[in-house]
Amino acid sequence: MCRPLQWVWGLIPVALLAVMAYFFVVPQFELELDLRADEALSEAGQAWARITVEGRDVTLHGTAPSEQALAEALKAAASADGVRHVDHDVIIRVAPAN
Repeated sequence: MCRPLQWVWGLIPVALLAVMAYFFVVPQFELELDLRADEALSEAGQAWARITVEGRDVTLHGTAPSEQALAEALKAAASADGVRHVDHDVIIRVAPAN
């Protein structure tokens, strides 16, 4: 026989665990991913790039000295362990015309 009230009482602890995981585990994971991606950018010599992390997605910010520097920064950030997707909100510096 199905007893819906017992199901509800069983789901409450599961919901509490999910909420605790969201508030305690996710920020720690994002911090670790931020450090790994930032280290990868530093090793690639892309000190101009700043990052933000949301879940496993990384977004680059800043002003890139060239398109090649942007491509290298995207590749370096993507190589960090745990990164799922890399996007950018980067401005590319253009040399003045003579």
